[in-house]
Amino acid sequence: MSETLIPNIELFIANIDPFSRLSNELLTRVIGSIKIIYLVQGEQIPFPKKEKDKYLFIVRTGSVEQISADGTLRGRLGEEDVFGFSLFSKKEIRYQIKAMENTLLYLIPAKIIYDIQSNY
Repeated sequence: MSETLIPNIELFIANIDPFSRLSNELLTRVIGSIKIIYLVQGEQIPFPKKEKDKYLFIVRTGSVEQISADGTLRGRLGEEDVFGFSLFSKKEIRYQIKAMENTLLYLIPAKIIYDIQSNY
């Protein structure tokens, strides 16, 4: 990630719960791990099959729908919404993410979330 993006991302994320509760050290670690993706309207992200592909998502701009494996709507999310917590449960939950409009997402690797949960 470009170093010039970090202050903008930090200002955005630092005001979103649960990240607003993190120490500066942990917040810096989370921000340094973020992957940024852009989805065009209608584009989908399939449910991750491997642990390395699991992320916690933050909607920066735009909106997405979560669609269950049976095709039913699970939820609609917009700017500042955080989702993907169910990916961290032991129970298998499958859904796809579909962009309702052009959307910018921040992705935090599951490994970072697991580490924070277990060590802090």
